[in-house]
Amino acid sequence: MGEKKEGRPTMRRGLWSCGLLVLPARASPRSWQRPHAERGFGRRVRRRGRAEPPGDAHSPQAAARTGRRRGPRRGGDGLARGESLARPPSSFRRRGSRRRRRHRHHHISGGAGGGAEAAGGGAEASGRASRAPWAPGHGAPRSQALEVRVELRPRGRGRAQGPRQAPAPRRPTGKMPLGDQLVQPLVYMQRLELIRNVCREEALRSLSHTAISKFVLDRIFVCDKHRILFCQTPKVGNTQWKKVLIVLNGAFPSIEEIPENVVHDHEKNGLPRLSSFSNEEIQMRLKTYFKFFIVRDPFERLISAFKDKFVHNPRFEPWYRHEIAPGIIRKYRRNRTETRGIQFEDFVRYLGDPNHRWLDLQFGDHIIHWVTYVELCAPCEIRYSVIGHHETLEEDAPYILKEAGIDHLVSYPTIPPGITVYNKTKVEHYFLGISKRDIRRLYARFEGDFKLFGYQKPDFLLN
Repeated sequence: MGEKKEGRPTMRRGLWSCGLLVLPARASPRSWQRPHAERGFGRRVRRRGRAEPPGDAHSPQAAARTGRRRGPRRGGDGLARGESLARPPSSFRRRGSRRRRRHRHHHISGGAGGGAEAAGGGAEASGRASRAPWAPGHGAPRSQALEVRVELRPRGRGRAQGPRQAPAPRRPTGKMPLGDQLVQPLVYMQRLELIRNVCREEALRSLSHTAISKFVLDRIFVCDKHRILFCQTPKVGNTQWKKVLIVLNGAFPSIEEIPENVVHDHEKNGLPRLSSFSNEEIQMRLKTYFKFFIVRDPFERLISAFKDKFVHNPRFEPWYRHEIAPGIIRKYRRNRTETRGIQFEDFVRYLGDPNHRWLDLQFGDHIIHWVTYVELCAPCEIRYSVIGHHETLEEDAPYILKEAGIDHLVSYPTIPPGITVYNKTKVEHYFLGISKRDIRRLYARFEGDFKLFGYQKPDFLLN
């Protein structure tokens, strides 16, 4: 019980309805003229329209005024000793969400379910009283004194004291700087989207789909150290990409130190083929590794293969001239009395023949230089990461190295000027004198390559 003062009734401590702020039980109108730190909460409630008179909000007198029982009437204060309020007051329920927003920046820690006046130097948190969250069943008896610690957070400049959670990492926005970098990724995405669309066309299914056979797995080279798969497509810069993988696998320290006779010697170059792994290991690598290959205009690639294997033959591979060429001449040369070596016209007839398979079986793996990209790499069955084009290799090679995460380890060899440019004049020269029927049959076989990789139909040869 408090002391009696001159002409003032006896005062006793009670709880406000929120469970935190202590006010006199019988407050006279003059009690609202107390200092700002003590009367702020009462004024805020009064401005909201339905202010409860100061005093014990759960007393029998309060229940009589409101017509509602706030709890079991076991004592003068409506609660038995050690028992907490079962549910929050109606005013708290109605204004709870708004009050929580107002007190978001103020924290009071201490015993739950009770309160005392925040004393100590008259500190105030922006002129507003704060409260702890409602916790039914975890309150202290009202008659017990509670120890309250007030933590104030400055709302002005500077950061609040105390531990803070680290901010969540920022997610990439997906935006790229203006310039060439804005165009390049879009180009590669369009190439992959084109492949997916063509693979869905039923009319081209026989030209775009193939089984992932051992022939396909033999074309794919593996770099486990950097999780890369490279599908070999001859006559499109394939040798240089092999050199890159040889260096990455650690067989040689640099591209310049690799002998030319080692690049294609698979027993010495240290490049494992995907077919050398078990089925489970193959599936794991196909699903998780970075995969790419390079393409070129199909007809220009055939011209390059013919010149390299049957005309110049720089690596001295005699079986092309002495085994494959005679077999093509015997089957497809119209003038049997002609003694010249194999001509490009003979080569075109062989490739355009719907019954070419039986001859391919005789030639074995040597046919990789002129079979379709579909037969080599199965682009409709294997989901590749990037498709490079020989015509844009100067831009595609650095992009592939960067996407594979190896651009800081190795560089693509210097490309001689003009070697990757499509030469329409050369194509017309080689197809000169070949019948339209043979050219159309050749295009019918390679139509899938033209459409899958976005190469223009050679109407200047077909019509």
